[in-house]
Amino acid sequence: FVRAMQGRSWRWWWVALLAGTIGILIKSLVFLVWLFPAALFGVWTLWGEWRSGVSPRAMLRTVGFGVGAVVLPYLAITWWVGYTDSIKEVHRSAWIFTSQALTEGNFGTFSIESRLARDTWTALGLRWSETLTPPWFLLAIFAILAMGFVAVGLFEELRTSLAARVCLAAVPFVVMGHTYLTGYYQFQSIKSYGDSGLTALFRDMLPAESVIVGVGQDWSAIVPYNSKRRALMIRSGLEYNDEYLRGAVEDLDGAIIGALFITGEQRFSKTLVQKLTTVMGVVPTPLFRHQETHVFVNPFIYSDMHYRLRPGGSVYPEVELIDQADGDDFTKAEFELSRDLAESAFTMVDPSPHRMRIRYGFNPAGYQDHRIINFHPVSDLWIKPRNQSGRMSWRYGILDAAWSREGDKTDGVDFIVSVESPDGARREIYRNQVEPVTDENKRGIIETKIPYEIESDDVLVFSSRPRKSAAYDWAVLVDIAEQ
Repeated sequence: FVRAMQGRSWRWWWVALLAGTIGILIKSLVFLVWLFPAALFGVWTLWGEWRSGVSPRAMLRTVGFGVGAVVLPYLAITWWVGYTDSIKEVHRSAWIFTSQALTEGNFGTFSIESRLARDTWTALGLRWSETLTPPWFLLAIFAILAMGFVAVGLFEELRTSLAARVCLAAVPFVVMGHTYLTGYYQFQSIKSYGDSGLTALFRDMLPAESVIVGVGQDWSAIVPYNSKRRALMIRSGLEYNDEYLRGAVEDLDGAIIGALFITGEQRFSKTLVQKLTTVMGVVPTPLFRHQETHVFVNPFIYSDMHYRLRPGGSVYPEVELIDQADGDDFTKAEFELSRDLAESAFTMVDPSPHRMRIRYGFNPAGYQDHRIINFHPVSDLWIKPRNQSGRMSWRYGILDAAWSREGDKTDGVDFIVSVESPDGARREIYRNQVEPVTDENKRGIIETKIPYEIESDDVLVFSSRPRKSAAYDWAVLVDIAEQ
């Protein structure tokens, strides 16, 4: 810009125009700060022309030449702010970063009272002292930065050595570098691979399509990034806003919430925890802790994760299984399934189940040419048929290893279908006692057709139950279909 103004050079003018456009799109605030020394240089140029007796018409051309260099940057930032505002203003929590919200709340941009308030400058001074320089040097640093462009023009006329000019220009950078080395660098210079036991566990155990929800870490992206999972990070303070919480969950469009993690003192607030776990649809007690974080997981995967993290089973640093309260055994509990979760997980069951209890958790695997899920006793799936009468096709079985292994073997599993009324009463309509050790005809995958007739409010319950012992009862479910 200085070169363009000095020689009325169109070549330098275009360089300034393009550089300014790129700069304002990268960081508009920094660009605006640098407009001040540019304006001062423009005034200095006009003052020189006035002293030289240049005509008013020529001075107007100079003004147009200088102001014209910021027209494209202005148009670019106006378009960009409008575009980003349209995205932010419809977001349930990012609306605070719209240009209007920042103008009203960012140290009172257009409020003289706020701008001159002692508290405002005390806060700004504290922040600057942490990142730039000690407070006593702030004015000198910003004076040098603000006069940067003017200094470039003046240096060409100063009768001093090149070394002196370089030293003068380097002063603010040396001071800021020293402040950084003695401040932030001290706690930034640690060897870290960006991972932790928590993020490694999320990455290994949570379904790839699931979402994690974080409370107590503001909008920090560290856990989601290293977990390789999408996340809803609840901005500090919004965890108490019921309307926001429910709306944010709705905005996930049915995505599975794999885990809720709460960091800090908030994890001990029973009221807050109860509200968050209810809204997120996770088990109401934490499964494990990692440092100052408690983790609550989806009932869909609770039993499987509990089994894999049982005492002596965790291989994740600083991850500790939390003992359940007396009388609470969520590994055997029944849980309601959302429609989206049921349809995405139980693709082999039609109609989709609306409630589940699966011992050791949902755990899909391959068996022969089939995709199976664990159905170890005691397990149940609640299904509402489309019709009040008809037939259900069910394929199930016991893994070969359960009866062919050396030593102890399965003593068999009962596969049962019952009609359950709204009051919880059950009427058994099918039972198959599968004992593959003694009955070769009941090895491998078994397929059966089950006729049923139910009332409008009844549901069918598909169950597995142990015989005498549940040891080695490695039952599996292949599929269920209404015919």
